[in-house]
Amino acid sequence: MSNCAGTSMSSVGLVLAMSIVCAMGAAMPSHATSTANMIATSSSTATVTIRIDITSTLGSSNDTDTRTVSVTGPCSMALSPNLPPWATSDLTQLNLVLGNAVYSFDFFCIPFLGCQHMDLALSNLRITLAAPVGSPVATNGTVFYNDGQYLVHTDYSFTGFSTGSGSSDTVNPSDFSGRLVATGQSLKMDQCAMSPQMVSIPPDSLPSGVSAVTLTITTNLANTIFQGPWAPDTHPADLNGDGTIGGLDLTALFAAWGTAEADINGDGTSNGLDMTEILSAWTP
Repeated sequence: MSNCAGTSMSSVGLVLAMSIVCAMGAAMPSHATSTANMIATSSSTATVTIRIDITSTLGSSNDTDTRTVSVTGPCSMALSPNLPPWATSDLTQLNLVLGNAVYSFDFFCIPFLGCQHMDLALSNLRITLAAPVGSPVATNGTVFYNDGQYLVHTDYSFTGFSTGSGSSDTVNPSDFSGRLVATGQSLKMDQCAMSPQMVSIPPDSLPSGVSAVTLTITTNLANTIFQGPWAPDTHPADLNGDGTIGGLDLTALFAAWGTAEADINGDGTSNGLDMTEILSAWTP
């Protein structure tokens, strides 16, 4: 190869290029990824347990109630390398939309006199990932996204011994986990779990006589499944379209040297600059 922009490669140049590949191949990081776009299946449900801690003119009290609700919403991730078995996963989108439900509580119970009853209706309850979070992918497909930031939104209304309504938006750190199972070009995530979410009801919308209300939302996602297609991301250096970037792409580049057929960087010709693009995106 007389120079990087030349129209032919000498055998010396080819040997030199392949020597570079052999020297760099084991050490080059992988830049190839896959993208998966899933959605909660129509049969997905969650068992939601609400603990409510309330402080009022009567003192402090708490109670819990549990409902099973539907789960909808999308889940997206970027996986590396671009073909399974994957080594890492970035959770880029998660929006758990939990079905509306009314939770019933009894507070300030006094023997022989009974309790103060209150119903809490939660609607538009959504737990949304606020920023991408990453995880290794275990050999069995398990992923554990530690300390992600999640926005919890809910509209609510109280009825019973006190009444009131409003909406709340709270950001919580939370762990989320699941198991990835790829079948062909379909990806399923099951065995999902999420740590509890805390919601503080804004003071200006509390029922009369109530000074503080905190909700602890524990969502059992054992019956929630996300499913959808995954596909390798295309990379301009993948000249032969096999989903990896390696020696076959170099061979395609050498065969097209000096023409526009394997132009990766967009300068109109296939040359040493394109070889640099291949080496920088090399898949080990």
